[in-house]
Parts: sequence; structure tokens; C-alpha cells
Amino acid sequence: MLRVVKSELLKWFSGKMIYISMIITGFLGTVDYFAAKILMKSGPETIPGLADKLNVLSAQEYMVNSMVNLISGGSIFIIVTIMIATLITEDYGRGTMKYSLLAVSRKDLIIGKIVSAGLLIMMLVLSAAASSGVVGMVAYGWDETSHTMMEVVTIFILTWLTLYGFSSLLIFAIGRTTKLSGAIAMGIGIFMTTGLVGGLVPVSIKRFIIGVDFYRVANLSSVYQERILINGLFYLLLFAVLNIVFFRRKEIMY
Repeated sequence: MLRVVKSELLKWFSGKMIYISMIITGFLGTVDYFAAKILMKSGPETIPGLADKLNVLSAQEYMVNSMVNLISGGSIFIIVTIMIATLITEDYGRGTMKYSLLAVSRKDLIIGKIVSAGLLIMMLVLSAAASSGVVGMVAYGWDETSHTMMEVVTIFILTWLTLYGFSSLLIFAIGRTTKLSGAIAMGIGIFMTTGLVGGLVPVSIKRFIIGVDFYRVANLSSVYQERILINGLFYLLLFAVLNIVFFRRKEIMY
């Protein structure tokens, strides 16, 4: 399994996609600040009280809000979908699946892919965290009376876990196709479906849909943090097991 992880990371970091994805994600983590500045310049009547709200923010609050908006905005899920689709279908596209399975077992291969997905997503979250942290410190400054570093780190971990759980679902869903374009289309369809369903179902059910209820962690309530934690772990572990079972039984055409 470690051989697969090492091989995947070498491939990704020797290419451009991971760096482009990190740059885009980093920008998404700071877009709120620039959007607010543009709104403020357009006139105070645009959003009454906007300037006052921004002036009382701390760096910690800005970082937390950036992570919440990163998930709620949805763009990060599109980036993750493209990355996961590439990760899962590249062996088929390059015709190297046969050689991969000669080197490692099916179980090790799929576990290696799942672990690699988590590490790649971690790079995206770290990129967003770094960019929002820089903007937060420069624009607002650290406030000792605001959120603690542990509270901010907790939000980053929950962001990563939510995206990781979603990726585990994606791996299971797109494991039925060998074409990159089909995998991306299927992944985007899943993302749009979860968002649509999340907007239609009662509030009591939303907690069970990955990413839909994430905005509730903005108030740092331990109840909602625990719900997001359990939700992410549930998706990650459930679909990781299903991925292993499915891939070991899958008929692979070389």
C-alpha cells in the first residue's frame, strides 16, 4: 500500500495539476476578503453595516469564515472531483492497470488510492488555510480574545474530513467507469445531486448529507462540530470499505 501511495504522490507532484489546484484553492480561501472590498467600494448602501462588520473581525474569525465559505461555496468540490476522477482513471487511460496489479494486490492498490486522495486533499486545505491566514493576519490581526488556535485548527480538520469523506463516495461511484470525462461528469452530477437534495429535505435530515450542514460549524458549537466529524468519518469509512469490496470483485478489462 505504501508503494502505491509513494508512486501516486510522485506522479502528482511531478506534474502541474496539484500545484494549479492548490493555487486555485488558495485563492478561493481569500475571495471573501476581495469580494467584501469590492462591495464596500460600490457604496455603503449595498450591504448596510458591512464595513462595521468587517472592521470588528479578527484573523481567527476570518480564517474560520473562509473555511466555512470554502465548503458552502461548492467550488472546492469541483476541484476535488476532477482530482479524484484523474486519480482513479489514470491507470486505465495510460494502459498501466495491468502492470499496477502485477506489482501490488487489488486491496493494496485501492487502499493506496484512497490514502493518496486524503493526502492530496490535505494539500488543498493547507493551501486555503495558509492563504486565509496571511490575509487574516495582514488585514485584521490576531486577537487574543477571539477564537483560539485549537478552535481554528479544528475547523481546518473538519474541512479536510468533509472533503475526504466526499472523495471516498466519489471513488466508489466513479469506480464503475474507466474514462476520465465520464468520471468527471459523474462526480459533478453527484455533487449537484447532494446539493439539490440537501436544499429540499427537512433540516433533521440535512445532517446526514455530506457537506450540506457544514456552515453550522461557524459558531464553533461542539454539538455541530461533533455532527460534522461523525458525518465525515461515516462517509469516509463506509465507502472505503465498499471501495475495497467492490474493487476486489470488479472485472477489469486491461
